[in-house]
Amino acid sequence: MRPTRRSLLFGIAVVGGSVGWAGALLIDDLGRPLPRVPTSAPTVLLLFAAILFAVALTSRSRLRAWRERRPGARPLDPLTIARYAVLARASSPVGAGVAGLYAGYALFLLPGLGKPGRRHLLEMSLFALFAGLAVGIAALFLERVCRLPGQGTGAGGTMPKPRDRAP
Repeated sequence: MRPTRRSLLFGIAVVGGSVGWAGALLIDDLGRPLPRVPTSAPTVLLLFAAILFAVALTSRSRLRAWRERRPGARPLDPLTIARYAVLARASSPVGAGVAGLYAGYALFLLPGLGKPGRRHLLEMSLFALFAGLAVGIAALFLERVCRLPGQGTGAGGTMPKPRDRAP
């Protein structure tokens, strides 16, 4: 599995931003009230980002302990690491898409801040934008932790090499 390309995430964010801005423009032109940003959206995204970050930190410390052959260090199951990598790979585009969507919505709201209720919508959109960025960053960090030695670009990954057997 190849590492997630930053250009792909940027493209997803741009498309999401276009959809957010165009959707808000269409709804506003139809004379309907703009959709509100529920408080649960950024809250759930931040919770998910915290979970991804915690999984990445615990996996990294367990892998480092096993690689350094510390006494009592237990190896992580390779299937578990593969599942974490798939979770990370799926989560980073979601974070980019959510961040782009709310960025587009926030850009639409900026010119009309004098209208009633738009300041609150802008604040919640920015909160959701940063929560989406947090999901994307935590997912990229987890993906980096789950790399195999020599996989992708960079310094050879974090998975330990096989132990030498004693003769």
